[in-house]
Amino acid sequence: MFFGVLADRVGGKWLIVSAVWAQALICVGVAFVVADRTSVGLCISLVLIGGLEVLDVIRANSVNVLTSRYLSVEARAQFIGSLHSVQSGIRLAARFFAASSLIWFSIREIALIDGLSFVIAGILYLFLPIPFRKPSMVNEQHAKSSYISDLVEGWKLIRADGLSVRFLCVLLLSGPSMAAISGYLAWRIERSLHASSWWYSLSISIEMIGSMGAAMMGAKAIRNVARRFGATWIFIMDFFLLGIASLAIGLFHSVWVIAACMLAVGVLQAGQNIVAPSYVLASFPMEIIGRVGAVFSTVEVGTQAVGSACLAICAKLVSVPWLFVGSGLLLVVSTLLLFTKLKVQLVTSPTYKNV
Repeated sequence: MFFGVLADRVGGKWLIVSAVWAQALICVGVAFVVADRTSVGLCISLVLIGGLEVLDVIRANSVNVLTSRYLSVEARAQFIGSLHSVQSGIRLAARFFAASSLIWFSIREIALIDGLSFVIAGILYLFLPIPFRKPSMVNEQHAKSSYISDLVEGWKLIRADGLSVRFLCVLLLSGPSMAAISGYLAWRIERSLHASSWWYSLSISIEMIGSMGAAMMGAKAIRNVARRFGATWIFIMDFFLLGIASLAIGLFHSVWVIAACMLAVGVLQAGQNIVAPSYVLASFPMEIIGRVGAVFSTVEVGTQAVGSACLAICAKLVSVPWLFVGSGLLLVVSTLLLFTKLKVQLVTSPTYKNV
């Protein structure tokens, strides 16, 4: 979360380029230690890979700050959708080419190629028509405040927005469902249903294709629905249907049902990744977007970690299909409870149509 404050204070493309080029240096470090099969080499590799994730969070928060500052409200959803679509496309391409690349390159060479891609990305960021740093006046108003006080300020504003608090709670409770899909789907298909591993690859690919298509072609439609009915309805339908998809994967013994559910998961995640950032960017002051986004990023990153830990314990007590059923039920029930009040009134905020 401290990196969100850093994004607010420094901002500009300087922070993005620095983070991306630091990732390139880390990839070089991974290339040198990846051949070390000792426990020390493994620990160093894990630390370096963790550093890549930290720098990715810095870059993402910096992009949020720039998006709020330089893009109009109307353009944000389309930009976020396009960005999500590109990221899904990269994941899909990586899945197709990762295995075949091992035939032509060693792991060390792949790490160096990955580092080269970060160098190229940093060069491309240099051409963004934005200043390297935020204007000095914006930096001066934070000069006397500490990082801790800045973080507290961001958290207080989130707490004052009931919809954001409930979104974060449900996001955290969605961890088991997402962890089940990412960690136990292969087991469910190959061992429980005795299907070919090809079906697992197909299901994951279908999820990415659904996410990429929905983000690219449906961003404007999703934003229009959210502006008309409010972000609350989008969040309810998104998390509720994600829970239903997890339930169906556990209950139905058909690879076709699983593939259809994964397509739905991809589309639903695209909707969430468009509406949630757009809502945050439009609902909070521009000067604190970095730290507010850092709170959301921290919860998002911690969600699957907490979910994976819970499922690892539950896996000793119940079978894998019931992991999907239990996590799906948890998400369905928590969504309905947290996003509705008594007498079936939706939880909203003064800015719930700001997307």
